[in-house]
Amino acid sequence: MKQKSDSIRLVVIGAIFLVLILWLVVDLYKIQITGSGQSAGYSDLKSKKDILLESTRGNIYDRNGKILATNRASYRITIEDSGNYDSNKEHQNSLNQISEKLAKVLNENGETIRNALMITLDSRNNYSFTASGTRLSRLKSDVFGRARASDMSQEEASSSAEDIINYLCDRFAVSKSEKEYTKAALLAALTIRYMLWLNSYQKYLPVTVATDVTEQTAAEVLENSDILKGVKVETGSVRVYEGGEAFSHILGYTGAISTEELEAAQKAGKNYSIDTVVGKDGIEKYMDEALQGSNGLKEVAVNQTGRIKNVLSVTDPVPGKDLYLSIDKDLQIAAYQILEQHIAGVLLSNIINAKEFNKSSLKDSSDIRIPVYDVYCALVKNNILNISPAASSKSSDLEKSISQRFQAEKKAVLHTLEEDLTVNARSYNDLPKETREYESYIVNELLQSGKGILSADAPYKEDAEYAQWTAGKISLKEYVMYALEKNWIDMSSISSSRKYVDIQEACTLVAEEILKRLKEDKEFDKLIFTSMIKNDMISGKEICELLYVQGILSQKDSDYQLLKGGQLSPYEFIRKKIRNLEITPAQLALEPCSGSVVLAEASTGKLLACVSYPGYDNNRLANQADGNYYSQLLTDLSLPLYNRATQQLTAPGSTFKPVTIAAGIEESVISPNTSIYCDGVFDKLSPPLRCWKRSGHGEIPNAAAAIQNSCNDYLCDISYRLGSKGNSHYVENQALTLLQKYAKLFHLDQKTGIEITESQPHITDTLAIPSAIGQGTHNYTALQLEAYVNIIANSGTSCSLSLLDKIQDPVSKAAEKVPSSKKGEVNLSDAAWDTIHQGMLLFAQNNNILKDMKVSIAGKTGTAQEAKTRPNHALFIGYTPSENPKYSITVRIANGYYSSNAVSTGKDILNYYLGLEDKKTLLNGKASEASSQRTD
Repeated sequence: MKQKSDSIRLVVIGAIFLVLILWLVVDLYKIQITGSGQSAGYSDLKSKKDILLESTRGNIYDRNGKILATNRASYRITIEDSGNYDSNKEHQNSLNQISEKLAKVLNENGETIRNALMITLDSRNNYSFTASGTRLSRLKSDVFGRARASDMSQEEASSSAEDIINYLCDRFAVSKSEKEYTKAALLAALTIRYMLWLNSYQKYLPVTVATDVTEQTAAEVLENSDILKGVKVETGSVRVYEGGEAFSHILGYTGAISTEELEAAQKAGKNYSIDTVVGKDGIEKYMDEALQGSNGLKEVAVNQTGRIKNVLSVTDPVPGKDLYLSIDKDLQIAAYQILEQHIAGVLLSNIINAKEFNKSSLKDSSDIRIPVYDVYCALVKNNILNISPAASSKSSDLEKSISQRFQAEKKAVLHTLEEDLTVNARSYNDLPKETREYESYIVNELLQSGKGILSADAPYKEDAEYAQWTAGKISLKEYVMYALEKNWIDMSSISSSRKYVDIQEACTLVAEEILKRLKEDKEFDKLIFTSMIKNDMISGKEICELLYVQGILSQKDSDYQLLKGGQLSPYEFIRKKIRNLEITPAQLALEPCSGSVVLAEASTGKLLACVSYPGYDNNRLANQADGNYYSQLLTDLSLPLYNRATQQLTAPGSTFKPVTIAAGIEESVISPNTSIYCDGVFDKLSPPLRCWKRSGHGEIPNAAAAIQNSCNDYLCDISYRLGSKGNSHYVENQALTLLQKYAKLFHLDQKTGIEITESQPHITDTLAIPSAIGQGTHNYTALQLEAYVNIIANSGTSCSLSLLDKIQDPVSKAAEKVPSSKKGEVNLSDAAWDTIHQGMLLFAQNNNILKDMKVSIAGKTGTAQEAKTRPNHALFIGYTPSENPKYSITVRIANGYYSSNAVSTGKDILNYYLGLEDKKTLLNGKASEASSQRTD
């Protein structure tokens, strides 16, 4: 019975296996012969590919519909890891070969590979980072596969660019042999591999390697498609900006999305990829979501070789919206040019034919002058001239001659420093001037700046011996020896395998390290070079000739031969080039070299112009950024990336005085008709504070006249009365509190609401008497002063400042107007408003620059002192027409000497916009005549 049941069980099992075998045979037939059936469907399901359909970024226009930012069709090179491999080794080798070949093609055609790795080769052919701070920390955490920078080990966090290269070579199995790769070729190949690796979680999505490539490059890539597996030439677009440097800070620029931005976008549910281009600065960043639109998606089925079999579904992209700014394009460009002309005029008026200017005996910072030798040196310090000491066969005879002299001088300087570090004990005060500068550089830049020689936590600033050094009473060697004794110097950072026994030997090793670093230090080279200029070892004429030799100026210029022949002196030559703006204030980065202008509709707060000088070329930062250009901007001493209009904080000077007048009237410590006698000094408190008019104004009959004459004595007396109100004596804190109250009433404690980055303002918190005239610790941007003068123009109505006019759908053309935004009302008595308006009108009517304008204007100047050894900042605020204000304006020229220079700038800009003077005369491309009129 048992045997029978076992037989039946075997038969059933056998039948089941037979059915399964038959089913597999049939299914295999369907897959291989007919390509149908469930298994085939399952195979297709596993071979889907999502293709991103990029949206078109919206255009940006000015208020009149003139284009400011648009898109241009271009070719781009992409790569994707779409192959199938039998082993990881085969996978790595294949991708390495493709990356190497692609990098070679791109480099030979002069294309720029997208630098996602943020590493470059410096002038000494060493790997170095192009990022710093949090961007660099994030790069390292990405490379090492850490979710957060804080998750990295100390070794990973401190890794050098060379360490990153070595790590990625190991990770991607790339040979580090110099026989196979040059450093540049290795970096290029690794950069491509790194981008592929970052995108490995989306294997079938392509990575953009280079954008805006030429047709020749595209053709060569296509010709090599058999060996460049996964590499494609695609059509796309690049961002193009109009308006030049005048618009750089407003528009900003676009660039490839960063890891942090991508993570944030994906968390927000946005369909972004590693290739998504986003706004990086300016209005491009603030309005990125509207401009971006939304990407589409095409889902396709592919076979084993990656070829598309059929389209499964398509979601069309939605183009980004177009923005219309409130800015007037022509006005913005004109204001930028007029501002540059006036800054150049101020600079030119203060250059003298001298080697040096002694500031130690100055009584007034407006007397500061700029020796022409400082101009020669500025061309070197701000990297306008290339002073690379290595002369090549391509160098001119002049460059070779200068290079030989420089090398000899540098050798002598290093020998002197070696002696001072190891043998001599000459105190700092006993050194020649040039040697003092060199040794100060060593201490400040190589010992104490966190560059590795001195421990970061060394308490040297609190030490008595450091005080001896700063007083010049000890030698550099003594200072280094003392630092060694105190264990301040991190000997582990000294790149030497030699051991030391005593302090003297350790000092020798430190000296060797310092000298080694100085040999490679470009800033130290500049120090030597400028010293040679000042000692006439390199002449001013040679510096001027270098401008032609190195292509800064064209040798076709007739002045070149006049300069070489001696008919034009270097001093006259420099002045002529500045006058003609062939050498600009931005290039020299002397004082002054910068400024800002803001012009708005008084009733709405909509900005018509928002200028920061100097600017930059945002076309070179957009799309695939020009790394060399960005590095140049970072080291430019004129700070072109810094938005002076929205970020630079300075004291408002006398432009603040209407606030003090309002406080005086509203707190009943004065009336509009209060008279005060000005004898040139306010001396009710010590130390006394002088009026700008040292002889005094005499009788100031009323508060409006105090604004008209900008009388310090009158305004200081108001502050004194505020502090004495209700008291038997003056209480400074009370005066300060009341000044703060009215400054806040005018919204000077708030940002303006503009759609781009701006700094936080600061109302004074000390020194009530100086604060009444706009000194103390007041700090405001030009933009915030514009919001303030707009309130005055509107008799109390406060508007948020805005760059936006409307947002338009590019398909339907439906437009959404961006309304002006009211922030509130500044409630003052009619008496206070009437006094302020009358005072500002009287100021303009009696000002030599403004009184002949063809339209009524009200205004107030300001002179803000930052340091006694630097020229004062020049400011002007105003509105026009005075009886029914339509426009308000703010001008600030940093280190502009006299406020009248800001007034004349504002006048020219208003005359341009209102059509009151010939535009060609206003925009003549020449330095304007500077003013030295004192009005505050």
